[in-house]
Amino acid sequence: MKITVNGEELDAVMVQQEMERLGPDYERYIEENQADPPEGQLEEWAQENIIERTLMIQTAAGLDVEIPSEQIDEAFEEVKENIGDAPEEDVRTEIALQMKLDILMQQAVADVKELTDEELEAFYNENLEMFVRAEQVRASHIIK
Repeated sequence: MKITVNGEELDAVMVQQEMERLGPDYERYIEENQADPPEGQLEEWAQENIIERTLMIQTAAGLDVEIPSEQIDEAFEEVKENIGDAPEEDVRTEIALQMKLDILMQQAVADVKELTDEELEAFYNENLEMFVRAEQVRASHIIK
């Protein structure tokens, strides 16, 4: 199944990679919640993740913000030993994009009010059912 986000095609390999990345957390979620997941749920979550990631990258890339080359140079110096065979220009482009993503996230939360301890406690007390988990039993066996 091909997915297109604002004209950008996302292929099945991306979905498969995201499924592999999500796999351990998904299995833990199923185990902890004793859930019986619907068929295809992991793939659906992987598709949603790559769509959301693509939208964020597209939005960040479109920001009218110039990242100072000194900041990119500084970040490049921190990672250059770990980039392997990746072309330097590609790494610098990725660094600039990541910095724009950081700016986008900062803008997204800029107007979010910081809650007081009293507000947090009131929310907790009013929504206890959200924080209670059913009793669980864990069993492990060693087989020789």
